[in-house]
Amino acid sequence: LLDEYPDVNIIVQGHASDDGSEAFNMKISQKRADTVAAALIAAGIDASRVSTEAYGESKPMSDRKSSRRVEFDRGME
Repeated sequence: LLDEYPDVNIIVQGHASDDGSEAFNMKISQKRADTVAAALIAAGIDASRVSTEAYGESKPMSDRKSSRRVEFDRGME
């Protein structure tokens, strides 16, 4: 989709479950987002089109496994 829409920017959002400390979960959610962003850049997406955000445990899903995730949001152009 990013190849199909070259004017669109993306925000990679990292999340974590509530296992561990809040600080640890913030770090791991940032690492998740950074890893996915790096993969997109390695696949040829211009780095200026990709940014990251970490949410830690602040936006949980219904179960622990689902809370450990990366989501994408369309960035502002």
